[in-house]
Amino acid sequence: MRTDKDVSKRYDRRSRRGYDSSSPQRRRNRKKGGPGKGLALDLVSVNSEASEENFGKTFGKTIDNLYDSMAGSMSALMNNPNLTDYDLSANMNKFTTDMNCADVTQNLNKNLNTMNCNVPQPDFNFKLDWRQNANISLSDWTITVYDGKDSAVYNIHRSEVGSGPRQSGLLASKFSEDEQRATTDPTTEVYVPPRAAAMFPEFLDYIYHDQIEISTKDVIALKHLANHFDVRPLYKQCQEFMEDDLDIKTAPVYCYTADLVLDEDVKENAVRLMAQKFGRMNMKVVTKLPPKLFKEVLTSAHLDVESEFLSTKVAQFLRFSESEISDEVLFMLTHPQIMPTVSPDEAFFFLNQGLKYPQVLNEGGDMSLRNRCVEAVTGSWMTTLAGPIATLKPRQAGFGDEDPDVDPECAFNYSSLPAEIKVELFESAILVAKGDVEKSTTRRHF
Repeated sequence: MRTDKDVSKRYDRRSRRGYDSSSPQRRRNRKKGGPGKGLALDLVSVNSEASEENFGKTFGKTIDNLYDSMAGSMSALMNNPNLTDYDLSANMNKFTTDMNCADVTQNLNKNLNTMNCNVPQPDFNFKLDWRQNANISLSDWTITVYDGKDSAVYNIHRSEVGSGPRQSGLLASKFSEDEQRATTDPTTEVYVPPRAAAMFPEFLDYIYHDQIEISTKDVIALKHLANHFDVRPLYKQCQEFMEDDLDIKTAPVYCYTADLVLDEDVKENAVRLMAQKFGRMNMKVVTKLPPKLFKEVLTSAHLDVESEFLSTKVAQFLRFSESEISDEVLFMLTHPQIMPTVSPDEAFFFLNQGLKYPQVLNEGGDMSLRNRCVEAVTGSWMTTLAGPIATLKPRQAGFGDEDPDVDPECAFNYSSLPAEIKVELFESAILVAKGDVEKSTTRRHF
């Protein structure tokens, strides 16, 4: 039968052999970060070389103190005369298990908190984050995002991006394929439009931390990224936001941002809405659109407004557009298929615009922009033509010192016209006036 002395000797030999802090095995374990697989440690964020050195020293000291404490408890048990051999053996097995499975996190944290407060402390609530230093956060994958001009590299973690409720289906498949082929190049390169590339940091924040602020100006870019990388929860959020947010006030923004990321479906929905509600659209917002998108609204099958009313909106766009008005833009927006007739109130404005590009002004024969403007002015010559003249020559018009009720811009646009066009306007107006007199005389006779 074994005596307490035999058991004690056996445990002492085992202790010296397996847990001696100065043994070669113990030193190897320290380099690995712990005594073996049974030691459960949280991931520690070390923010400087100084804190890393102190962490190593404190870790070793904590392990030694832990083993010394367990050895003392074991010795006390073996010296207990009331324990049978069976009880002693059972307690020894329990201590061995506890030693192998020891969680020193709490002990280690307690010792580290007694260190110099000026040294950055390890964070035992550490969470992976793509924004941290790649070496500290143990990043195991990089993704390079190209936008056609520039590129940006992001250090990510497969465990965060390739799994979980907000995982990227595209990247998860990529990770799986690379593991099967045993590749050694943990990188992915993608191209996305510039607008979407600018939102990629916010996109990663959503995957890592479920944090996202969706707004009118950003939702299309986020939706594009969610679709491209197959992040279904984010795609659903973007769709639901758009359904509630898209109206006549936000439609121009949706149209513009959708065009930037080549989202034809959203762009068509926004164009259709603007065409249907064109008469109620705020032109200050519409003028922020590029001319080619404004043309899509003007040529939409859903647009149903009078040509003269449409010409006033085109004139407002040309006045206040943030884009450069070239000959191509002027021809595109004033094409006879878009506005076959011109509002008399805007005829002088269009003539002055056309004078900058004579080819645009005169092209089209009878339906040229010049002829349409002349017809609009002479068709209401009594107000449209006589009014600006009366403003310039009030005494001859019989107004004395009073100013006639005429739009100053209209009078200015008339005065800016060259003599050649003024003569053409007068000639056409006289012929129209003659026709009006003849009709009036004919009606009088009957």
